Formats: sequence, C-alpha cells, structure tokens
Amino acid sequence: MMSSNFSPQFLWHFFSADYAVMYRDEVIVTTANRNPCGGGQGLRIVPDSRSERVSLDRSLSNSAAAFTLLELLVVIGVISVLAALLLPVLARAKASARRVACMSNMHQIGLTLRSYLDAFQKYPAFQAEADTGARSGYWDSKLLAQGAGTVKIFMCPSLSANGLTVKENWSTGKPDLVVNLNPLPWPNMSYGYNGTGTATEPFPVSLPGGGLFLGFGGEASEGAGPQFAATCVAESKVVAPSDMVAIADYDPQGTDDDGDADRHPEMLFIGLVGRHGRGANGLFCDSHIEYGQTNRWTARANAVWRRWNLDNQPHMNGE
Repeated sequence: MMSSNFSPQFLWHFFSADYAVMYRDEVIVTTANRNPCGGGQGLRIVPDSRSERVSLDRSLSNSAAAFTLLELLVVIGVISVLAALLLPVLARAKASARRVACMSNMHQIGLTLRSYLDAFQKYPAFQAEADTGARSGYWDSKLLAQGAGTVKIFMCPSLSANGLTVKENWSTGKPDLVVNLNPLPWPNMSYGYNGTGTATEPFPVSLPGGGLFLGFGGEASEGAGPQFAATCVAESKVVAPSDMVAIADYDPQGTDDDGDADRHPEMLFIGLVGRHGRGANGLFCDSHIEYGQTNRWTARANAVWRRWNLDNQPHMNGE
C-alpha cells in the first residue's frame, strides 16, 4: 500500500510499460504489469529529492549555456568571413581619407603659390642660383618663406602612414654617388615641382625658345641644369594656367632619366608616382587640384604631354 513518506495528494497511474509520472515532489514509476493487486509487481513508487532535482536543473542549464566545439568553429568561421569582407573596405576608406588630406595640403600650397605670384609675378625656380647647394634655395623653401604655414603641409599622409617622418620628408639629402661624402640638400620627398616639363634637357639654342626648359626650372644656358637657373619664369609665360601641372605627388628616387643612378627631382614628369590607389594628386597653375591614375598624367598622348609645358604644346618628339 502507499508509504507514509508520500503526500495524500498522490496521483495513481498504471501503464503497460515502465513510465515515470512527476507530480509535485513525487515520482510514480510503473512496471509492465497494470494490475494494482499483483503482489507488489504492478506499481513501484520512488520519492523525488528536491536537492537532486535542483542539481539536475542547474546541470541542464549550464549545458545549454555552454558552446560546443562545433558551435565555436562556426562562430570563428563567420567572424573570419566578415573580417575578409570588411578589412579591404576599411583599407580603401583609409586610403581615400589620406588622398583627401593630401589634396588639402596641395590646396594650402596652391594658395601660397598664388600669393608668391602676386608678390613677384614669376614662379619660383626649382632651385635658385644664389642658393645653390643650400636647402633654402629650393622652391618649397621659397613658398614656405612666403607663408605656407609649416613644413607639415609638404608631407603626404600616405608617406607618413609608411613611416616617413615630417623631418625626414623635409630634410633628407640627395644620395651622393661619391662614398663618404655627406648627401647634398634636396627638396621635400612628397610633392614634386614641375621644373622641366616633358624635357629632360634644355632645348637647343638653335630651336625657337632654345636654352629653355619647358617647366619652372628657369631659363638656363644650353647644357646647364635648372639648379643653376639665372632667371625665373614669368607668370605671363604660362599659356594655359588651368592646363599646366605645377606640383604633384612624386618619388625623387625614381627620377633617374638615363640609368646612371643620378636622380633629378626637378623632372617631375618622370618622377610622378601613384601613391593613392595607383593614382596621384596634381596641383595646376590656377590652383585647382585633380586626381587621376598614373597613366592619365604621363601617357604618351598630345593631350597629356601638353599639360606639362609652358607653351601648352606636347613636344613629344623634342621639337
């Protein structure tokens, strides 16, 4: 009969197979025999323990809250896929931000160039004769003295991201070919000045306009480099200010024009570099700024080459 260990509110059930029925704090387990008078074979009653039940509930709860190895691998896989999708987007966004910051630098340089032209009615020479061999003689120093702010505006953010400091950008010397000699002064490493146009040598004296470079290197005698310019280019000599490149992104290390390991940072046309998504920013003589892929700046085409020269002519064959 019913044990005294159980509550009077007890629910009796008989089933044909082993089965447990929970009622409040009690458990009823039946055997295969439905007969309640079968001499103890029909029904077996097992009291439930609260502590064991609570322990079981907690165990089940902890199991449900924990990650299985498969679930963890799935989560890691999803994160990896998202990272693969998002990282290139973030990289492009950063590159775009650096390009815009570079254009902001050029805008400030352009304002200062305009101020210089208003004051002197001529463009600064790539390197002034009186300052040959001194850092102060280069075009960027001349603009800085005119009120271009600090040397920071001559620092392209993309070079800064690659580890070049403002000081190195401004004062790194030209690599000297003679061992054990100090490097010669050089202009900044970020923005080049259109010293020669598409020419790599002054036009022969026998040609119209002979003895001239096609850029702002200044008027020089035949065979002399723009660093020995005697006369700066007058503003009036620029035929199409809105279609002539004055300053652009460049790498002076890439200005070896004839393979002799001697570099010519005045030759912006061959030193221009696409450091912004394979493209470069360029400042024109009228102070507007353009961005374009590298081939847009240097492709062998009349419409491209003419943008580098004072007379707005391509001079593609040296004529």
